[in-house]
Amino acid sequence: MTYKIRFIIDENNEKIGRAEGTCVLSGEWYETDWFNLNGLAAWKNGLLIQEALPELNVNDREFLISGVSPTMFDSLFDEEKENT
Repeated sequence: MTYKIRFIIDENNEKIGRAEGTCVLSGEWYETDWFNLNGLAAWKNGLLIQEALPELNVNDREFLISGVSPTMFDSLFDEEKENT
């Protein structure tokens, strides 16, 4: 993956993080919204990402899974629609 997790301690004394980095296909910079790092650990331990990180939208979750930015992900599927 080309992203790194940056984390801070929030006002509730919880570790939160965001993924930031370049899209593996386009090189475009992307940053997710902030998320709870306990959820990240749960996902890495096998919980479905939508259950582990419900605070993230589908674009942010896809970036965590694949390293592909929303712009590039959408363009991939637009190309498929044009070719069918």
